[in-house]
Amino acid sequence: MDYASIDAENIDDANGYDLTETCSSYYDEFKSSLAPKKFLRHIKNMGSYYTALIDITACAFKDKYKLLFSNMHVHKLEPIIVRQPMFSWKNIVKRYIPDPDHAKYEEFKRRCLDDFFTSKRLTDAYGNVDRLDDESIKQDIYLHAEMNLLTNIIDQKYKGRAIIAVSKKSCYLCELYIRFVNKKGYKIYYTSGAHKTLYSKWLLPKIKDTDLRTESLNYMIKQLDQVINEEIAKQVSIVARPDSD
Repeated sequence: MDYASIDAENIDDANGYDLTETCSSYYDEFKSSLAPKKFLRHIKNMGSYYTALIDITACAFKDKYKLLFSNMHVHKLEPIIVRQPMFSWKNIVKRYIPDPDHAKYEEFKRRCLDDFFTSKRLTDAYGNVDRLDDESIKQDIYLHAEMNLLTNIIDQKYKGRAIIAVSKKSCYLCELYIRFVNKKGYKIYYTSGAHKTLYSKWLLPKIKDTDLRTESLNYMIKQLDQVINEEIAKQVSIVARPDSD
């Protein structure tokens, strides 16, 4: 296997099937090596798409499952990627820190930039920490796989039991959205659980029912406002604490 054939500098242009097959083969060969565990875990995750295809195909060939697979219909859903502008970090934060003289905002910003992980996430989102007040930034926003499946289910108005099986745990916003639609009479179950992580590039499903879409948007904004308020309150309380504490 020629692992070097994958151009890491232009990974977005790589053929998805070739990439996941390469990762699957690489992981099988080097999973017991001294390579960093986190690196191997990412390689394994990417290779799992190819592995799953092979495993499902092998399962379909077994006599006891042939009848089941003979009644299965496969519908390919195209990935949804939208390029859109984003509010600056300063714009968002100052909505929650009313501060005419900017002192609290600047102190909050300093503390965030002094934290390695927060600074890294801001760099990932905005390209550079010097662009936190830039209102002209655009980025690609991705509809998560489980949201793509969910959109298809809702657009068909199917309210029977539906199981979403994906290869990763759902993020915080996906879990919130599934919880919301279940309150509306749907019966959506997902097999992988959730990991409570927030992603800046999360995309709201564009369902055909405009009333439900508007209601879901208001629900998600309300839940996010609560999270942001709680987290900023923690940081502001730290800012207000005397150094001697």
